[in-house]
Amino acid sequence: MSEGTLYNYTCSDKGLLLPIINEYTWSREARAFLYLIGLLYCFLGVAIIADIFMCAIEKITSKTRKIVLSSTTETEPEIIEVRIWNDTVANLTLMALGSSAPEILLSIIEIVGNGFKAGDLGPGTIVGSAAFNLLAISAVCVVALPHGETRRIKSINVFATTSFFSVFAYIWLLIILVAVTPNEVELWEALVTLFFFPGLVALAFLADKNFFMGKKKSQKKQFELQSAIDALRALRHNQVYQTILESEQGKQLKTVTPHEDKSVAVIEFNAATCAVVENVGRIAISIRRRGKISNQVSCRVETIDGTATAGEDYVPLKQIITFQPNEEEKKVFVEIINDNQWEPDETFFLKLVVSEEDRKEAALGRTCIMEITILNDDEPGILLFKRRGILVKENAGNALIPVIRKQGADGIVTVRWRTIDETALNGRDYIGGEGELRFEHGEVEKFIEVPIIDDFNAEKDEHFEVEIFEAKGGAVIGQVNRVTVTITNDDDFNTIMDRLMMLTNVNVDSLKLHSESWVGQLKDAMNVNGGDLENATRVDYVMHFLTFGWKVCALFLSFVPPTSLVGGWATFFFSLGMIGILTAIVGDLASIFGCLVGLKNTVTAITFVALGTSLPDLFASKAAAQQEKYADNAIGNVTGSNSVNVFLGLGLPWVIAAIYWAAKGKVFDVPSGSLSFSVGIYSATAMACIVLLMVRRYSSFFGRAELGGPINASRASFAFLLFLWFLYILLSSLHAYGYFN
Repeated sequence: MSEGTLYNYTCSDKGLLLPIINEYTWSREARAFLYLIGLLYCFLGVAIIADIFMCAIEKITSKTRKIVLSSTTETEPEIIEVRIWNDTVANLTLMALGSSAPEILLSIIEIVGNGFKAGDLGPGTIVGSAAFNLLAISAVCVVALPHGETRRIKSINVFATTSFFSVFAYIWLLIILVAVTPNEVELWEALVTLFFFPGLVALAFLADKNFFMGKKKSQKKQFELQSAIDALRALRHNQVYQTILESEQGKQLKTVTPHEDKSVAVIEFNAATCAVVENVGRIAISIRRRGKISNQVSCRVETIDGTATAGEDYVPLKQIITFQPNEEEKKVFVEIINDNQWEPDETFFLKLVVSEEDRKEAALGRTCIMEITILNDDEPGILLFKRRGILVKENAGNALIPVIRKQGADGIVTVRWRTIDETALNGRDYIGGEGELRFEHGEVEKFIEVPIIDDFNAEKDEHFEVEIFEAKGGAVIGQVNRVTVTITNDDDFNTIMDRLMMLTNVNVDSLKLHSESWVGQLKDAMNVNGGDLENATRVDYVMHFLTFGWKVCALFLSFVPPTSLVGGWATFFFSLGMIGILTAIVGDLASIFGCLVGLKNTVTAITFVALGTSLPDLFASKAAAQQEKYADNAIGNVTGSNSVNVFLGLGLPWVIAAIYWAAKGKVFDVPSGSLSFSVGIYSATAMACIVLLMVRRYSSFFGRAELGGPINASRASFAFLLFLWFLYILLSSLHAYGYFN
């Protein structure tokens, strides 16, 4: 037998399920190519099923319960709906399980299929996936935003908790594999590793509720306060402020000198600036007296407009205050007017004035002007079309196109709209043009009305588009800013309704398989771009061809029920089972492919397998960074997922194996060599990454945000994080091949 044949034979029976046939007589190159194609195709299948899995989780976590508020009047009691799942708990349990399911199941399957002996593929994939998640995904998210935009982490307490555990989890592996019981894992160590998972969830939940804070301020208030501080730094240079300050300082120089502090009473504000939320009501402002305090002195405090206007944003104040002998502090109260209209943060000023007759006894201190910033608390909302496509009959008269207002309905907002000709033409098929839609306070849905022309001629279906743009009143335009209106021929309307799946959706995900019903899933699987052939691109056709096998297999074998069944739990468990089957196949394909090309399982795990199982997370995090207001879902969930990888992905299979060997009177052996080195390198790079993110949060050079900011600073962060990832891959691979210990 030749050397090449012997090598192929060695790589023929390494898997749990594969190879199915005895292809060891084939050439090594042909086998390697086929296994690589199979591995990539299975990664695509995992991505599709994982997407369905996440949809099931979304369905489960979106459940609400009704709370009846007692009423003290004769009116009916108010009923509100609240979500059952806490966001932090959901992210660290179901969501983290959804994103980490392939790595966790791979580790479990490898140990069970390997006779309860430790392997390299599962643990290596967990550490390699953690490195890719924290370093590579964070790098992409940093530069994913348009130039000048930033995203900050809102729940910094939760992020701090999960960040600590994302490093501690891997340091814990070093402790038990190197320090406590080298090269073996005892049952108590495995149980502690597993029980760290509920501990993480509990601590993160407490952090989310500000349990560890001395003063339980909400995260929203903290974030608004930080934003206000940033705004105040810029407002210090406001021309109005400078004019007032220079004027008062000029007067002050005439009335006080450093040597007169003990001979006169020096009156000033306790602080130079303050920021308040618009709905605060009244605020108390402290005025202090220092220097000579034995006499009675008076001064006047009055308000001055800045960008805020007296009578509209605050109640004007002009008041005489008198300090009695030995009285060092007085308070005045300013009333803030709360309206429902969105407006940018605004400022006004309080000024202290000492009359001419009082200047022998009193003088103004350095902080004789106080700047007050009113933080807007109104949520004008996001404006978008209710759906991407509208189907109307030619004889309908008018097309009513719904525009909705989400995530807030405070104040009056407007948005402009215009029609765009496609196959339907303005003046021939419909009467278009431009207009403005106005939402009053509290209104959440309005209609754009476009007249349709019925020419009584038989013709094919035609369509035009309507676009919304230029929102005012603080509202922003959502993603669905265009709608396609299709005008159907009256005689063919019923047959067209049978052919189309409720019309044009120009941004249908080409991988979409999930739906609320069996029929919906079948249509999604059988049609390119969800049935919208007119707007389908070449990429849509290619992806439909590549994913068709997975979709049909999943649907016709009834492996994945729709999310409408049993509140999403049926989809959850069925898709989890399919991920398990695919993960077992991925493990076999990766092991045999690595063997065929001369890669050790450790290197295969931290490169091919880790990359393949983490790519869906990359795309999801990038989309979250671009579309969401905060950075929590983009990078905050990465740290939680990395912790869950260890606590469940290693803790659970280690408990199973430790129990098995303990029953036989033996110890579960886990060689620490390559794994401990890889864990050590990851821990070092992870700490460097977290330090960089915190530096970005508080440094003006990076825009005081974890994501985005100045282009050069973002590119530098991107390059540094990618360097850390490549360094991890390089050092771990060199160690695996024995180049250094």
